[in-house]
Amino acid sequence: MTPPPVVPPNPPVVAPKSPLSPPSGGSQTLTIQPAAYRPPEYHLNVGDQLDISVFRYDATKDDDMRRTVLIGPDGNISYFFVSGIQAAGLTVPELQNQLTERMSQYIRSPGVAVILAQPPQKRVYVVGQVVEQGVRQLDTNRGDTLEDAVFASKGLTPQANVDQAYVIRKDAIIGVNLGHLLFSGDDTQNVVLQTGDVVYVPEVVQQQVFVLGYVEKPTPVAVSRPITVTEAIASAQGFRVGARKSDVQVIHGGLGTGAQHSVETVDMDAVLAGKGSDTLVQRGDIVYVPSTLLGSWNEVVAQLTPSLMAMFEAVFISAAVP
Repeated sequence: MTPPPVVPPNPPVVAPKSPLSPPSGGSQTLTIQPAAYRPPEYHLNVGDQLDISVFRYDATKDDDMRRTVLIGPDGNISYFFVSGIQAAGLTVPELQNQLTERMSQYIRSPGVAVILAQPPQKRVYVVGQVVEQGVRQLDTNRGDTLEDAVFASKGLTPQANVDQAYVIRKDAIIGVNLGHLLFSGDDTQNVVLQTGDVVYVPEVVQQQVFVLGYVEKPTPVAVSRPITVTEAIASAQGFRVGARKSDVQVIHGGLGTGAQHSVETVDMDAVLAGKGSDTLVQRGDIVYVPSTLLGSWNEVVAQLTPSLMAMFEAVFISAAVP
């Protein structure tokens, strides 16, 4: 499937009034990407089936050198006299080039052809205000976009906040406006999904505070009133060993597109010692406990992303979603 044209991205959504200082050194940073963000061309995954054939220019007769091979759990394939070729993570042309180079050690001027034997599928998670939450297997040849994932989940509930949804990816958080996509036909919001993505559609009025990071049980905490950071962390069964209590981040306003973000650093060491004031959090806010010193908003997002993905996966497992 050919992805739609890339639309020049809008400036990344950043947190105004953040007390965080600029990052130091060369640490990796991330931002909340606009919905027009598109992944590169398809990269092979474990379990993909490939049709591989080699044409021999010096052969005196037709040789049967066509094989269907499976990318194994270690990401490798073997083909005739070459083995241990790392295929997972490569594009089809990249694998074809590698095979040509390896086969050239045994065959003069081999003509290598690599074809996907069946359409690759992407396993994504859809959670929040959709009719049916769960894991979706999306076919890259028939539809692997955000819109496809929502339709496969039988649409949105009446409580869905269509303006502030987002896709959580291992290396990015992508803000999306489902209202513009579903009701106005704005295809720039139709993110092409990758394996492992989490699609999250919040409520119109988010009734939860998310507590993430180095706590014993990262979890969404149901709230009917503002609560303190101390109460939120207690609901997550307290700090884990290695938590940086003096650098707890409170993201007011959540992460969805259009949200008014502000980030506050809370020194919980001082609060627990009675030397600092606690902070109130309310529905939609995120309390994030890091394990290292954070120097910028992008560094908060970089650590926050895997915590969000792990929490949603835990929700699926505990709820026994098929």
